[in-house]
Amino acid sequence: MYPITMQMTKSKTIIAYLMVVVSILFLSCTSRQSKAPTGDIFDEANLPAAEKLIREAMNVYDSSLILALTDSLEKTGDISAVTACYYRGAAAANKGMLKVAEQHLKKAVANSQPEAADLRAYLKSRVLLSHILSAESEYEGALNEALPTMAMMDSLGNKDYGDLTHLRIVIGECQQHMRMPTEAAASFNKAFVLLREWIDADTTGKDMPRIILRLDNIATSYIHTSEYAKAKMWLDREDSALAIYVTRPGVVEKQADFLRGTIQIDLATMCQQLGLSDEAARHYDEHRKTIFSERNVALINATDYLMLAGRYAEAADNYVYLDNVFEKRNLDLSLDNIGTYLLPKMRANVMAGRKDSAIAVGMKIAECYDSALTRQKQDVTAELATVYDTQGKERQIAEQQMRLSRARILALIVSIFALIVFFIIFTIVRNRAAKRLAKVNAAKERMESELSIARDLQMSMVPRVFPKYEGLDMYASMTPAKEVGGDLYGYLLQGDVLYFCIGDVSGKGVPASLFMAQTMRLFHILGSQGMTPAEIATHMNVELSEDNEQGMFVTMFICRLNLRLHLLEYCNAGHNPPVLGNADGQLSFLDMEANAPIGLWPGLEYVGESIDFFKDRLLFLYTDGLNEAENPYQEQFGDDHIIEILTSLSSKKAQDIIEALDTNVNRFRDGAEPNDDLTMMCIKLL
Repeated sequence: MYPITMQMTKSKTIIAYLMVVVSILFLSCTSRQSKAPTGDIFDEANLPAAEKLIREAMNVYDSSLILALTDSLEKTGDISAVTACYYRGAAAANKGMLKVAEQHLKKAVANSQPEAADLRAYLKSRVLLSHILSAESEYEGALNEALPTMAMMDSLGNKDYGDLTHLRIVIGECQQHMRMPTEAAASFNKAFVLLREWIDADTTGKDMPRIILRLDNIATSYIHTSEYAKAKMWLDREDSALAIYVTRPGVVEKQADFLRGTIQIDLATMCQQLGLSDEAARHYDEHRKTIFSERNVALINATDYLMLAGRYAEAADNYVYLDNVFEKRNLDLSLDNIGTYLLPKMRANVMAGRKDSAIAVGMKIAECYDSALTRQKQDVTAELATVYDTQGKERQIAEQQMRLSRARILALIVSIFALIVFFIIFTIVRNRAAKRLAKVNAAKERMESELSIARDLQMSMVPRVFPKYEGLDMYASMTPAKEVGGDLYGYLLQGDVLYFCIGDVSGKGVPASLFMAQTMRLFHILGSQGMTPAEIATHMNVELSEDNEQGMFVTMFICRLNLRLHLLEYCNAGHNPPVLGNADGQLSFLDMEANAPIGLWPGLEYVGESIDFFKDRLLFLYTDGLNEAENPYQEQFGDDHIIEILTSLSSKKAQDIIEALDTNVNRFRDGAEPNDDLTMMCIKLL
């Protein structure tokens, strides 16, 4: 599985950029690399120097940097067009833009006989393309990419475990969806042989998460096709691999949490199917203890168990996030997806007594059924051809066509059944529709009124008037993405000492706002006692991590500024690094001591730092609603943009700087909805 875009600290990003710049300068001062590869083309140690730069960016999952390097190095001729298309596709896949990735990768593999220098990028492109096509339920296309790619890699003697196991599992999944169980089992077993070799070779544990996810893909495939005995075997193998991973020196707890949550929900589903209700509930409770369980995709995956266990209201609640999952995965409403997602969603709402929601889902099924059936018919010819290619010999076309016809008839019956259920529900509730609609509207108006009050209360908790102190220029603003949010800022002036902070609570909405209120209360109480920023963070962590069953946390940047001595003490608790003006007037991100966010783990001792804060020195604090603001094309505002704008405004007053940045962000969004709360604070001494 190719990784979804991951976050890293800003300091690491800056270091990565600096390393890349230095390396590009080195390249420009040395002779051009040979176009022909040397040694094993699948060994990254043998990559040309230019391509190693892009690989460094991929290792830190920085898609913007990957694209920038790719464009530059292609223009200078250091990488070929095929290699450039591969890295553009990989960058788009990391950002979840699968359709864009597909187009780049198809360009990379357009020539079936690539140059020797392009062979590695060509094969990597085909591996990634087969995965994307399978994820988009285009199984024929995925097989047409995966099978010849596997043959080519075998002929070249490639021992890249990541690519080889990935291809074997993609082939098995496609065969399973095309109702070829014997062939699928053979593909999965070949993958397992390679996975065992990979485990033995990975002594540090660096690759263990990828290995475990490969096993989970196979187990999940069998669960979805109700082959629970086979699923049990693969889940046992997956659990054994996780036990090995946690003993390896390179274990990452966040990754272990994700894997633990995935395995537990699969075990819960399987045990419930086997009638082991108590054991299933225990596994589900273990799953809910993981942070991963709160993600949208995890909530949707959990509905299988919840429906089987008769917990329909919980399942219906989880299905609220289905549209978001469809959008992020770029899934279409095919017959498979209608049967896998929409029909269970409608059933969950019916069983939970939510008739209006069930009707809405039924209408959606009715609207998309015809187009889904048409696409299914168009795929028949391609599916038959794929069967022929998969077996490598003439198949009994008539027999396969009969099997496909039965599949279409079954899909038609299921869809017709859905429509019948919809009309039955509609008939039952139509006489009460007007009354229920009135109640819904009244409830909606009441909720909107309550949220408006909650927003007003929350906004009243952050200061709108800033301290009047000779030589001090301070201003801040907060804009929630929803009615209420989780960002915060505040200050406390005691004589010549100014305490101030900015923070970002995990999540959004009412829970985040309540956590925010508790955080602000603690900041003012602890600051009034004259504590240092590090002491404030340490005491806040004790309070907020106690009985924190929801696992909420807050990233904060806490400061104490002595306005007479011009000494700034600060403690960063997992927050974005602020922008600081240097003695020469240049702006840069502040290099800081790393501390964990507040509220996750009790017993932490936070580390503080201090600097001289002379006159005309600018300090700009912000939350990730600024640098991660997105336009309609899912491009981010970015750190470089912040520095560029602040440099042009550094001589302005704090309020002018904040308002100018807010204007620039709104212009950049170009009508796109805010994806996160946005809070900014600027401090200057005149």
